[in-house]
Amino acid sequence: MAADTRIPPGLYYAGIVMLQEGRVRDALRSFESCYRSAIRVGTRRWVDSICYLTMQGEALYAMGRLDQALESYNAALQLSLAYPDWLNYVQFPAQLAPSTQAAFQSVPWQGRTRTARFANYPEEMLILLGNVEWARAFQEGGVAMPAKLKPINVVEILRCTALAMRRRMELLGPLAPVDPMTKDLLNLWSRRPGPPNHWSQCWIDLMQGLAMQGDGRLDEAIPLLTRSATAAGQYDHPMTAYALIELGRLALSRGDFAAAQGFFHEATFPAVVYPDAAALEEAFRWAALTHLLSGAQGAYPAAAGATPWARTKRLRHVQASLALSSAELQAAAGNWSAAASLLDEAQAAFARTDLAAGRPADRWNFLRAVTLLHTGNLKDGEAALSAALSGMRTRSLWLFQLGRLSAIYTSGRITMRGPITPKTAMELYGILLRDPSRLDWAVDPLESLTVTATPHPTLFEQWFLIAWERNLTEDALQIAERAKRHRFEAALPLGGRLDAVRRLIAAPEEELSPAARVERTNLLGKYPTLAAALRESQEMYARLRAMPFPPPDNAGWQTLGQALEQWTATNAGIEALLRPVAVSRETAGEPFPPVLPPKEIQRRLPQGTVLLSFFAIGNDLYGFMHTQDRYEAWRVRGGMAPVARQLTTLLQQLGQYDANREFSIKEAADATWKNTAEGILNAITSGSKADLAADFGELVIVPDGALWHLPFELLQVEAGDQRVPLIVKHPIRYSPTAGLAVTPAPGPGVQPRTAVYLGRLFPQEDASLAEKRFEVLSRAVPACVPLSAAGNTLNGSVLAPLFDRLVVSADMENTTTPFDWAPLPLGSAGNTLADWLALPWQAPRVFIAPGFHTTAEAAFKRSGGVPTGQELFLSLTALAACGTRTVVLSRWRTGGESSLTLVREFLQEQGERGATEAFRRAVLLIMSTPLDPAQEPRVQKKTPDQPLRMENPFFWGGYLLSAPRETAIADDGNGPPGAAPPDDQAPPAGAAAPPDADAGDHAQPPEDKPQPPENDDGPQP
Repeated sequence: MAADTRIPPGLYYAGIVMLQEGRVRDALRSFESCYRSAIRVGTRRWVDSICYLTMQGEALYAMGRLDQALESYNAALQLSLAYPDWLNYVQFPAQLAPSTQAAFQSVPWQGRTRTARFANYPEEMLILLGNVEWARAFQEGGVAMPAKLKPINVVEILRCTALAMRRRMELLGPLAPVDPMTKDLLNLWSRRPGPPNHWSQCWIDLMQGLAMQGDGRLDEAIPLLTRSATAAGQYDHPMTAYALIELGRLALSRGDFAAAQGFFHEATFPAVVYPDAAALEEAFRWAALTHLLSGAQGAYPAAAGATPWARTKRLRHVQASLALSSAELQAAAGNWSAAASLLDEAQAAFARTDLAAGRPADRWNFLRAVTLLHTGNLKDGEAALSAALSGMRTRSLWLFQLGRLSAIYTSGRITMRGPITPKTAMELYGILLRDPSRLDWAVDPLESLTVTATPHPTLFEQWFLIAWERNLTEDALQIAERAKRHRFEAALPLGGRLDAVRRLIAAPEEELSPAARVERTNLLGKYPTLAAALRESQEMYARLRAMPFPPPDNAGWQTLGQALEQWTATNAGIEALLRPVAVSRETAGEPFPPVLPPKEIQRRLPQGTVLLSFFAIGNDLYGFMHTQDRYEAWRVRGGMAPVARQLTTLLQQLGQYDANREFSIKEAADATWKNTAEGILNAITSGSKADLAADFGELVIVPDGALWHLPFELLQVEAGDQRVPLIVKHPIRYSPTAGLAVTPAPGPGVQPRTAVYLGRLFPQEDASLAEKRFEVLSRAVPACVPLSAAGNTLNGSVLAPLFDRLVVSADMENTTTPFDWAPLPLGSAGNTLADWLALPWQAPRVFIAPGFHTTAEAAFKRSGGVPTGQELFLSLTALAACGTRTVVLSRWRTGGESSLTLVREFLQEQGERGATEAFRRAVLLIMSTPLDPAQEPRVQKKTPDQPLRMENPFFWGGYLLSAPRETAIADDGNGPPGAAPPDDQAPPAGAAAPPDADAGDHAQPPEDKPQPPENDDGPQP
């Protein structure tokens, strides 16, 4: 048998056929074999290796090995740069001859409108290989190779060059313009190598247009790509499909669906005439998608003829892709049976091929999930969705770009000298860490959902550090807020996508922006079954709230139980209806918690309020202080580690060695903790001008990391000639984010219905103590009703919405999974915080848990070192997400009279004074109350030598209040409190806000009980 002298050889073309048939691994081995035996000029590879490297990249791309694919494409393009003038040595035919168009005439679909004809292009052309003056090279050095004419497939080498440029641009996305090779390619093709004034310049136009497109110069790329679609101004050519596909993608990015549809459909014809199965699949896929996005009714017309044609041609990838696109169109029309049949057809096309482990399988799993979820098969639908997301996490282009950007940062390549400057890096992080846009969801919901559901906190930290190093403190604060929101979303199913859909349909009208209200109306109009079920649930809820509680007799209990059971079933049905929306192309809602520009945060701060926010990255700790007219940012000297060590010492000084350890009388009288507390305050404000001893109305803390376990209330400040706890100077509240801190929320109402769960605060506690606690609370709080696990079969997550305020007087062991604990421990299942996040989404406005546990009560021994604070951050954010915006939790449980005093006083005073001042007054009352060891279960049962008050923070420092702003914000036309104004409409930093009606007092600890606060805002710090 004669040796194969073709360039590329026959094995290469066999590999291309293998790719078409879905034998990706076999194809890769063929291309690798060709590469090993490729032509070398001395020790250097020649331009024929462009083909082998590019097609290796195609095989790797199909398998989802994107890093290796990019390496192959880059290596191919490096060869084109190494031989910049090789086209000048090709003997091109002077003219082109029209083809008989036999291949076009056999195409079984219609719609070609282009007037360009098809031409014949020679499979081989001669090229001068070697040195004409080889003797001089031998004498002077270099590669000495006698020149000779050699036949090569010039068109295939150019096709692979263009394909490598296209794939590289696709893989790098917004990173392409800042990659050094992009400029090198632009410089090469802008020189326009090749015969001047020749029909082959169409290929130079294509290369230059792709290089312009990769560099982000789209206005310059479009004319070049348009011109490149024809040779000699009249003929299509083997790369016409590439030009048309890129023009279609650019039109689609502009939202010009009609133009995009035309480009994609036209690209299918040259992809058949000059066989290119990969381009044909891509053109069909984009054409079908644009058909769907344009709102056209029915199937994509070309698919009916193209699918059986692809089957007969053994183009397995094309056949499977067409079936998947057709299934997607049938699903969009609600023809679920037809969609399922087409999915079976697609699966048969790629079964027993390597495509079953690639992107076609991801598309198939996702479309199967969509179909199953729409038809009510939640179990199999969620399993299919999980499989789709699992596959896409290795094949997602967006995630790949995020990984590349992170690697660039960690390798130190973001510098003032490049290749990426900090300014450019800020833009890139902003693009790649954006929330998926309306177009993102419309074009590729699987890609958007994959990115949404995949945690990438490190990138937010890198983005923050770049902003910080550039002194962009406002940007840094907003990025920190985005990072915190991402932490919460990452802990939710589908990265918060499902939560956003719930919020869109179930949140109170006043909590939605105008855009979200319109979106809700449109969504419910599109899903009438969902709208009807939602109305039914709301009517049921109104009837439930109208029922007396507790019911007067057994019949009443039975009626209530049946009503709750029906409501639960209705809400479960709504939850099932939400799943299809979550996997749809709808934008569906706004992320939670809200992220506001710093100027908007300042505008919303009440007069006299100071907002102190922190952000932790590893050991680094950053602080931000906002008032209505100024802000400041600083990096805490020494970082988190020394603060955490001091905090550990402080907790041990407060007796927190174990959840049930006895607190001695000696420890209760010891004031050593004050020095430690003063040191912590100095540490976290070091490097700043923050003066928390100044007179102002309210202090709002947004902690991070270990600071969630720091009781800011006990930090020591100077007041006259003595040190006092911060809670004496200022009312204090916490918030998971700065956006939530300044976003008002509805209160519990004028006559709130309050429920008290009667449980044990200690495992061995007598059950009668719970009843006694309720008696005390019921005398102080009107409309207070008891709840007990004894004989109660009602589920806590369903019962809780019947109340405005909920007190859980029970031992609440928080788990390592933040959403696994039960806020109201009634019922046997479906009662965790995760269940509260599901509908009915009518959680109590106020939640109080004096028996809550955190790692602080053992001085972090259970957390194994520096705590993350996640159990508090995620729990509080989750409660806020389902409507509970005012929360009192204990970092450590004390029980006893002090705990009861705090709960009683807070509930009694909240309605009149607001949550922040009510909490402060309750704490001051505890501080002024004499210690009775018999009434405090964790205190040593010994009479003090001298009378003691409960001034030690053991009794009151463990409680934190997380609460929203309680005063209204003036309507500025920008929507509800949760919506940020457009950037160009952000109010100035000094914009006025309504004065706080009750700004707080600055009194010293009272002798017996707190005095009424004075209305004195005081100067700003």
